[in-house]
Amino acid sequence: MKILITGCSSGLGFGLASHYLNQGHQVFGISRKPNDELSKHSSFRFLSVDISNLELLRKEISKLLESEESLDLVVLNAGVINGIKDLKDTSIDEIKHVMDVNVWANKVPVSYTHLTLPTKRIV
Repeated sequence: MKILITGCSSGLGFGLASHYLNQGHQVFGISRKPNDELSKHSSFRFLSVDISNLELLRKEISKLLESEESLDLVVLNAGVINGIKDLKDTSIDEIKHVMDVNVWANKVPVSYTHLTLPTKRIV
């Protein structure tokens, strides 16, 4: 399978990427920082980008996937949390940043793959 995973440098995204790579699948990873363990796999291609920079993400994702004709799975895992606190103590800028990353930035891979690559499943 060919799989695109956002937020692959740690946590759940790292675990999923490791699992699929160890199963012999091709994994395309997007994250702010690289992960040396994933980079050791020859079937791993990586894009280092802050997904909250939507314009840069649009340009770079097309380079990452330019030679691909389709994807089997897209895992939208990238996200941030600015700490758990009462909404009255959270600034508009903090909420905007969380929404930009967790909602809008994940729309870019969906839009790109939907418009340019046949994709079997997006989760």
